[in-house]
Amino acid sequence: MHPDEIGTMVSRYLKSPEAVRALGLCEIGLALWMLSGFMPRFSGTVAIAVLGIFTLLILGELQKNQPLPCGCLEVKPGQMDPHTVRKGLWMSVGRNIALGMLTIVSIVLTEPVARLRSRN
Repeated sequence: MHPDEIGTMVSRYLKSPEAVRALGLCEIGLALWMLSGFMPRFSGTVAIAVLGIFTLLILGELQKNQPLPCGCLEVKPGQMDPHTVRKGLWMSVGRNIALGMLTIVSIVLTEPVARLRSRN
């Protein structure tokens, strides 16, 4: 089932299907930018900021009595009970933290790798 058909965080904040598609395209664009190696520290910093914003929104949702699933991935109607939604939201927080940590590692390693390449 599409996130717009069920109440999700995505459908709450992004009111139109076009906005949802635009967010997805921005996320893909950010990933491609990071993979391109162009301004790697800056692209990594932007990625960490985006992950941080998403994580803060999810943490805010976890404070509610009837939290909505984030809607980042497919949501099935049977997954709407608060316990299942909370579990999914905590998994999203964990995934965002892991991705943020990997991004920090890539930022830290960018300079040494660039120096090694310039020597060759």
